[in-house]
Amino acid sequence: MNHRNGAPQLAAQRERPVIASLPALQRVLCAVDVQSEARGALAMASVLAEHFQAHLQGLYVAAPHHSWDNRTDRVRRLIVEHNARRQLESLLAPFERSLAVNSFVTRGSTADVILAHADVHQSDLIVCGISGNSRAGEGSRRLASAVAARAESAVLTVPGDSPACALRHILLVLTEPQSTEPALHWAKTLAHRFGAKISLVRLDSAPRGFWTGFGGASSRGAGLCADSRERRRHAEQHRVAASVHDSELKLGAPLLPERDAASIAALIDRESFDLVIVGLPPAADEPEPATTLIERLRRTSAAPTLSTRAAGLTLKHLPSARPPLTNPFERPLAQSA
Repeated sequence: MNHRNGAPQLAAQRERPVIASLPALQRVLCAVDVQSEARGALAMASVLAEHFQAHLQGLYVAAPHHSWDNRTDRVRRLIVEHNARRQLESLLAPFERSLAVNSFVTRGSTADVILAHADVHQSDLIVCGISGNSRAGEGSRRLASAVAARAESAVLTVPGDSPACALRHILLVLTEPQSTEPALHWAKTLAHRFGAKISLVRLDSAPRGFWTGFGGASSRGAGLCADSRERRRHAEQHRVAASVHDSELKLGAPLLPERDAASIAALIDRESFDLVIVGLPPAADEPEPATTLIERLRRTSAAPTLSTRAAGLTLKHLPSARPPLTNPFERPLAQSA
């Protein structure tokens, strides 16, 4: 694994002037499965941490207490956790020369532990891998979905051994205005650091509301509602494009036409984007078009996908005085028995 993919450009990218309005990525949490051979997530996390000189944290979640019933099982648990810790430290060792790195081995429900760890350590980004193995892949997709559904931090899912670490071309999927803003901040921040081009595509979503529940008698009202909504979305497109242009970033042209989730997934595979960014709405009971798109991309796309919720924090402006790097879920192995 080459965590320095794009090394000749690294020094130049680090020297780019910082735009004051763009927040800085300071802590990257990578959920690592030491038993999996897929290392794309760790490679991507390390490259992002390197470009931002952020703190890289590797987290492995072992089985919870109730999975180990008797003394023999508890001894076996200690051996498993000890070996996992050594494997994780070995995986992170190559990055210690250029980054501040910490490794954690904890127990519990994987999604719950990842979310709690991210909250305690104020992680700006959670990186999860999607295994290429069909059986393990389904489990890793469910885990990524569970984390993304509840995380305040943005969540980046990386399929298999994805080599897409250069981030030359980013696709920003425009959804509703309140969801687009945090996604736009991420796109501009990453494009600035990596010198990437941003392309825009609008996700088609069926109109919702009072008029959609009635038939022909309300067609005029439905038409007026649709026209108003369409004007707002066009205005939002132009605002996003102007924001990218004003930040002196490269904007892919022309603006891609509106597409549904299936068409966008096909476009991503055809155009080989290095990263897809989607803003999700506040958590809702029913799946939104953006959520449907994210789930489809996790199943079928080879491109890393970053999702962030409108109600969550995009990149946290953290104070200079940070809490110590301690983990309340982790106990020393000597005390674990």
